[in-house]
Amino acid sequence: MYEARLELIALRGAHDRSRARTELLTLAASIAADHAAVLQNARQFITDVEAGTRSLEPEIDEQWFTPDGERALARTLKEWCAAPDMATRFRIGRRGVRIFHAAAAFARRGDVARAEALMERAFVGEEALVSLIEAVQPGLVPAYLATDRIEVALALARFAPMRSDALAPLLVELAEFGHLAEALELLAPALERATSVGDLVTLAPAVLAVAADRSAAAAAMLDELDRADAVRVHPAFTSFDEPFPA
Repeated sequence: MYEARLELIALRGAHDRSRARTELLTLAASIAADHAAVLQNARQFITDVEAGTRSLEPEIDEQWFTPDGERALARTLKEWCAAPDMATRFRIGRRGVRIFHAAAAFARRGDVARAEALMERAFVGEEALVSLIEAVQPGLVPAYLATDRIEVALALARFAPMRSDALAPLLVELAEFGHLAEALELLAPALERATSVGDLVTLAPAVLAVAADRSAAAAAMLDELDRADAVRVHPAFTSFDEPFPA
């Protein structure tokens, strides 16, 4: 979305530089605010883990146990299953991820049978292909883990690099069950692939999970967040004294 907005600002700058300057400043402020919120959420999570008041396991998403959540799930499932082919499902992967998120929530609440039935419907007879939809994996991996299919999730992660939000819960699960070698094998390249603050924050639970001294690791991460908080927006985002590029 940021990249798309920058493209539009660049196009506008060709004929309305004043408006483009204003929009660029607004975008810069929005990016800074988003990053600040991400960092603050990360700080709170790490602080809670360090204090022992929060586990690394994902929390149950309660929305799926409300009437609105049930209706939303029914609509999403109908649309997903009615898709004419797998190519369409690749395009609407964000809808599919919601189905698997719901399945994970049901399983964590103890209703494994319902979770498995929901997953089976979402696979539409093509589990291998559905599992390769990148947008679906952040919901699918937690659903695999919640239904005790950790080996399937691990095989999927080894088959192709996963997004950080799909990989992190798997790494936490592996570490919690003592499979540190497997977790580290996947964590190191994931950290190298990280391209944003969001990726690093998402992988924070995995880093804490594999740490020999979780408290020390959390303290070190909080120190790094302090450093990040000290960084201010570059002056170029708040001043346009130089000519706007053509």
